[in-house]
Amino acid sequence: MKELPLDLLKSLFHYDSSHGELYWKERPEPAFKCFRDYRRWNALYAGKKAGCISKSTGYRYVAYQGRKYEVHRLIWAIETGQWPDRIDHKEGRRDDNRFSELRSVSHSENMRNQAMPKSNTSGICGVYFSKQTRKWVAFITGRGRKISLGHFERKEDAAKARKDAELKYDFHPNHGRKCA
Repeated sequence: MKELPLDLLKSLFHYDSSHGELYWKERPEPAFKCFRDYRRWNALYAGKKAGCISKSTGYRYVAYQGRKYEVHRLIWAIETGQWPDRIDHKEGRRDDNRFSELRSVSHSENMRNQAMPKSNTSGICGVYFSKQTRKWVAFITGRGRKISLGHFERKEDAAKARKDAELKYDFHPNHGRKCA
């Protein structure tokens, strides 16, 4: 996706770090085709919280000149002066855009801080009951491949194997949290 130039970004938004919110700044008259549009836009939006929540992703985004931009990416760019590859919300709350809650990560790092999949039936990430073997199976995806951690008689043993592997493969402590 094409990103906004940083100077333009900073001229459009004010970032309130205490609440993790972006606000529209007043725009100068030359940014508009006519005086009426200038007055109308500034009356409606200047000083107001920017963006809305996406129904499909749950992230806040803003639209500018026909393009959508995720607010957490804009905040990262405003605070650091650089566009991130990916942003991870440390605690997993997509509506918490305080800079202290964001971190720039690779795809694999982001995957190590996922919420529990909705399809999970065991209540533990990477653990399921195999009807064929009648045992609990533990696995983890690390270093780009699915790794078997073994088959266990007890669910607790499979869960311990999974937790140990999460430590070994440097998973975030919040990985596997329940969805909000």
